[in-house]
Amino acid sequence: MCMALDCDEFYETLRKETPVARKPHQCTECSRQIEPGERYERYVGVMPRYGIDTWLTCAHCLQARAWIVRECTSWLFGAVLDDLIEHWDEDPLLR
Repeated sequence: MCMALDCDEFYETLRKETPVARKPHQCTECSRQIEPGERYERYVGVMPRYGIDTWLTCAHCLQARAWIVRECTSWLFGAVLDDLIEHWDEDPLLR
């Protein structure tokens, strides 16, 4: 059920910050536009096979990710929505 449990590679954190947007950005998780004045997370990390990546996550997806972490202890970047859907489909108590 938890996608992160099947992952065999992990990111090494290079930088993590929660700035306030000065210009529009796109959330890596949901593709929603992060508007100027909105707080978001900027995560820069490295995975040996893929190199350096930057992930921008809106406040809405940070809340969804927090729920996944409570349920699964971890998450995968870019898969928060997929993990939520998988939990919804497999757990009748969530419906």
